[in-house]
Amino acid sequence: MATRDLAQSVIVLTGASSGFGKGAALAFARAGAKVVLAARRDDLLDEVANECSAEGGLLRAKAAKGHARVKRGKDLSKKYACA
Repeated sequence: MATRDLAQSVIVLTGASSGFGKGAALAFARAGAKVVLAARRDDLLDEVANECSAEGGLLRAKAAKGHARVKRGKDLSKKYACA
């Protein structure tokens, strides 16, 4: 299986404050991707955001009140200035 260089990738993750979302966020950040994180729990999201930032991969983290709505990729690119 071919591997992909994630250095130029932007990964958007919801549910990033714990469990699979947290693990995925950290793994992508360690692999060189920039991550955009969304979750409902501010305190836990801040911890994950700090860990991703230490890995050099945090682009943006946002705690969502209620439900996080994921838009089309091109809309996210404009909103978060991701190419």
